[in-house]
Amino acid sequence: MKHLISIDKQKNLKSRNNSNNPKRLKFGVLLGLLLFFICFCCLNGFVLDEKLVTMTKVQAAEIEDETSNTESATEPTTAPTPSTQPTPTESTPTKPDPEPNIGVPYLLVGENAIIKGDVGTSVKLTLPLLNLGNAAAVDITASPILASKDEDFPFEIEKSEYLQSLSGSLEPMKDPNLITQATKTIDFGNFQIRKNLNSGYYRVSFKISYRSALDSNYQQIERYFFIKVNNPDQQGNDSDKEPPTDPDNSYDSSIFDGGNYGGGSFDSGSDNTNNATPRLLITGFSTNPDKIFGGEEFDLDLKLKNTSKEMAISNIKITMLSQGEEATFLPLDGASTIYIESIEKNTEQSINLKLKSNPTVDQKIYPLILKFEYEDKKGNSYNSEEMISLMINQKLRCDIGNIEIMPNPLNMGDESNVMFSVFNKGKATLYNLSVVLPENGPLEANEYFVGNVGSGESKDIDFMVKALEATEEDIPFQITFEDAEGNVTKLEQNMKLTIQEAMYDDPYSDDMMNDDFNNGSDDIDVPSSLPVWAIALIVIVAVIIVIIILNRILKARKKKKEQEEIDEMD
Repeated sequence: MKHLISIDKQKNLKSRNNSNNPKRLKFGVLLGLLLFFICFCCLNGFVLDEKLVTMTKVQAAEIEDETSNTESATEPTTAPTPSTQPTPTESTPTKPDPEPNIGVPYLLVGENAIIKGDVGTSVKLTLPLLNLGNAAAVDITASPILASKDEDFPFEIEKSEYLQSLSGSLEPMKDPNLITQATKTIDFGNFQIRKNLNSGYYRVSFKISYRSALDSNYQQIERYFFIKVNNPDQQGNDSDKEPPTDPDNSYDSSIFDGGNYGGGSFDSGSDNTNNATPRLLITGFSTNPDKIFGGEEFDLDLKLKNTSKEMAISNIKITMLSQGEEATFLPLDGASTIYIESIEKNTEQSINLKLKSNPTVDQKIYPLILKFEYEDKKGNSYNSEEMISLMINQKLRCDIGNIEIMPNPLNMGDESNVMFSVFNKGKATLYNLSVVLPENGPLEANEYFVGNVGSGESKDIDFMVKALEATEEDIPFQITFEDAEGNVTKLEQNMKLTIQEAMYDDPYSDDMMNDDFNNGSDDIDVPSSLPVWAIALIVIVAVIIVIIILNRILKARKKKKEQEEIDEMD
């Protein structure tokens, strides 16, 4: 445009002024050509850029279409089988991390669990526990696994059971810096280290039962720690080396990562079992009836689980064992072994045992040990032991001796002393025994606390009663006591005590005196019987009179004797 305008202007200038200088004409032509060339180059550059951008987009679209066509061409025409692998052109999605089990506690032994002590000395046995799961653990109980061999249990065994519980709940630990606050300890008391042990580390195992606060299913796991025993008479050996930490048993701070233990999600204790080794565990049990009494029959239902996720177990032999010389639980059919053909992998199976408890045992918790022997599919043999705890109750038996009452009979308003003995003829302790005199009875209502009476013991009872109403019938009263669970038992008894009306009349009452004067009698009848105070007064007056008379007689004799001596001197 500018070029055309310049030409027109030049033509107009030539027509208007033919005398223009030829040099100026040439200069104008050259300048016009230069401007035209510059405009042409700029226009072509813009078009080129546009074409390059358009071409780039088209090529990119074509490349994308070719890629998609290639992918569709590589897909099979038939549906793939589960074993089909993705082609290299596919973007294979990564497998998502497994989600943590919701509401699963995971209990481990806490830090600094190793105990040290010399042979023959007593040490305090405590079990520190941590919860690295994602739910609180409640109803936690634990007991050490007892064994007669030194290498299996390094302490002297003084009781058949050391079951202890942890009050409250064990919350999950979220911050490793707060491990002290997150740890709770179960105290089993003092244990004496066996005297014949060599220096070294000895393993102490525990059976732990608990459930999640979010459900009612109980879990049973096994945890352990070591005790370092020192024998001063023996030099150190290879067994003095501290055993390595097992992260599946004891807390290891080096693998605690941002709320995850071992870099992964939390899991329950039962799933941490080595899947290559099949383990048979008791996951729960129940009894029918719920309350077991000594000498009675009951059904025991056990839930057994093969925790292996890879193989089944077969030829399962279960043997029932009792601790101590006398068996606590006796099978009704006389056989102490049970046979199960097989249990599939990761499967739970229930069995029923018909038992009878020993009638002579004391009332307390007793362990029932179950020894498992089984094989895997390759014929490898395995042995393990599980233990459950059962409470044996004893029926309460109370009796009393002869009741002695003094005085008897008793006048209304007076008190009497009651004495008798209480005998506990049962196998259980009678707690909070009391004697109760009921309301609205002939005796004043009251309660006399006696206390606890142990099995085979007796206590003498001595208390006072006050008569309120006249009666000749037996007077009822109660003896109350409780069992170990606080259930109250009332024993009705009767005492033979006669209560009568008051029989005493005062002979010197105003009514009797008025009657005598109203009769106009001049003679006053002296009563034949006098009250005690009157008789005492008469006796005192008589004694005083006798003393006065004797005193005068002695004085008269003394005066007479003195007079006779004077007369003789004259």
